[in-house]
Amino acid sequence: MRLTRSGRVALAAVRSYLTDKDVRSGIAFHAREGRWPGAAASWTRTVTPTAPSATGAPRVALPGGDEGTPAVPVPRVRLGEIARGGSTFERTSLVDASPHVNLVLPGLDVDRIYAGLLTAMTVGWRLAEARGLPLRVVLTSEAVGATSTRTLRRWFVDNGFDPARAATVDLVERAQVPSATFGTGDVWVATYWTTAHALDLACRRGAVDRARVVYLVQDFEPSFTGWSDQYAIAESTYRAGFTPMVNSRSLADYLAWAVDLRVDPEVVFAPHLDLPALRGAAAAWRAGDPERPRLFFYARPRHPRNLFRIGIEGVQRFAVLAEAEGLRPDVVTAGDLHRDVALTPTTVARSAGKLSMADYYGLVGRTDLALCLMQSPHPSHMPLELACSGVPTVTNSLGGFRGDWHDRLVRAEADPDALGAALLEAWRTRPQEHAFAPPRGLGGELDAAVAAVAQRVPR
Repeated sequence: MRLTRSGRVALAAVRSYLTDKDVRSGIAFHAREGRWPGAAASWTRTVTPTAPSATGAPRVALPGGDEGTPAVPVPRVRLGEIARGGSTFERTSLVDASPHVNLVLPGLDVDRIYAGLLTAMTVGWRLAEARGLPLRVVLTSEAVGATSTRTLRRWFVDNGFDPARAATVDLVERAQVPSATFGTGDVWVATYWTTAHALDLACRRGAVDRARVVYLVQDFEPSFTGWSDQYAIAESTYRAGFTPMVNSRSLADYLAWAVDLRVDPEVVFAPHLDLPALRGAAAAWRAGDPERPRLFFYARPRHPRNLFRIGIEGVQRFAVLAEAEGLRPDVVTAGDLHRDVALTPTTVARSAGKLSMADYYGLVGRTDLALCLMQSPHPSHMPLELACSGVPTVTNSLGGFRGDWHDRLVRAEADPDALGAALLEAWRTRPQEHAFAPPRGLGGELDAAVAAVAQRVPR
């Protein structure tokens, strides 16, 4: 393709912007001043629409009198969708029908059911059992991959749930919600702030009784969105009047502090951990080279709350300190796949990406110390699992809300220097054997919390 002279000039300008720091600084300066070089007078940033172009895009008046240049397309605004899936139940009405427990999820891929989603599935199942009702999974989006009613039932069977009850499980996707039959005796379970918002809207227009809604809270979810419309809506769901059920004592304490939501300890439960698997990982551990500490870093660059940047800097500080003492760290990361990171001229953090459960427990059995960060009051499964397996594990303190849950859990400030120093001290004071020990102070049993919630929802 041959460029015109004006095209070559524009391309040169773009190249100059990308490579020349002074050009970028100049553009930033004139943007702040509201005046471009050569302009006859200062201008404001008010966009003045003029006649639309032939393509339908609005045109604007730009500084210097160059009118008629296409503007950035104006975003389409859909009312009622402040949160994704918020209008899911806008056409739902209840009838006199056989009741169900409706587990409302923001989405579902039956091949990727882990951690919080696994807990939500378990809570929905146990609550349906406690109420003697069939379970129906309702999505505020469309299912992903091979997910269907058939594969969902198979997932329950494959994960040890009763096959006869699994055969009664139904799946309702977003597009099917308007035509689905929901009963006045249904019990609803919100599992994420967007699902709680959708149910809150349904309650406001009288379609759902908020006394029949259970809200499973597994993190302080307003913080997932920054200061925004979504933050305000997420925070409002804690005031919706639903029956709360909270994953961990630390999160319950944070909700009381942040939004004055006081949760009865009866409905606060400890995160579910696969204790037999962790016991096996502890038993399988063998000491390695005393001059080559095996460090595992839980690296999730796509999940901001896991503080990847701070964490990898902390690992780098540890590598420098360790090498100064004649050690040669062996660093492995897992969670999200990322490029390997050169920490020092001789130490590289190798990324293993996302591991299967078998590979994960195998890695735990070969780990001498670990770094797992979580900028959230939820404990996070990973540091708990590693500590239970006997691995000295450094995590961030979050102002005291990440508690004293295990003797092998070391709390430090979310600062690279502090984390590096904590890792070195954890190595120096490491145990000679890895003994299994369960965590403490995280909440009651899940089944007891489900039973308490089941009693609080009207029959």
